[in-house]
Amino acid sequence: EGMALVLRVLDMIDDAYPLAEKSGLGVGRLGKALACASDGKIGAIVDILNSSLPFALAVGREHFTMKDLEHGYTAHYLDYAAEVNPFADDFQYRRLTRSGEPHFTAIDDQSARRRKWKSTSSPK
Repeated sequence: EGMALVLRVLDMIDDAYPLAEKSGLGVGRLGKALACASDGKIGAIVDILNSSLPFALAVGREHFTMKDLEHGYTAHYLDYAAEVNPFADDFQYRRLTRSGEPHFTAIDDQSARRRKWKSTSSPK
């Protein structure tokens, strides 16, 4: 449900982005990878797209490719890009909220550990 919502937003962004051709941001692998890379956050989506734009324009392309977005992700999340690449062919779509990933927060980590502890320590 969350992924479908993000893909709809990405499709609207694709329509509004100042490129002559649609990139297909709201569909398929490209959209899912961008959704994971941004954690569905509009600010992160725009940051990745803006970081990707020079790579597309450098070769005269008027749409984004997976490689453009990968370059933009790497440029924007330099400290995390070596750890996880949501644009890789073998990436399993998921939120990038683990320790050492772009959208990790100590609060999320603490909540996950608390849920795990409750599930293993509660009486059956």
